Amino acid sequence: MGTWPFFVHTIHAAVFTDVGHTWTQSFRSTDVKSSAGVELSADVVAGYWWPFTATVGAAWGRDGSRTVANAGSVYVRVGRAF
Repeated sequence: MGTWPFFVHTIHAAVFTDVGHTWTQSFRSTDVKSSAGVELSADVVAGYWWPFTATVGAAWGRDGSRTVANAGSVYVRVGRAF
């Protein structure tokens, strides 16, 4: 049958969190916004010559000030983040 023109070089995962408070004159702990999530990435070579990174992840955000609803999100990315 031959070889497939698709090679998974490396698989890596990450767990992340972010907490912040900004754009106000005074600090109130009830206004702190936070998020946490996970992601899974694969470094792939397609067509024997095209290297790229594909990522899928999920995150959950919490808005302490309740100006935005607490919600989860799923994302997909092709390429590096930075």
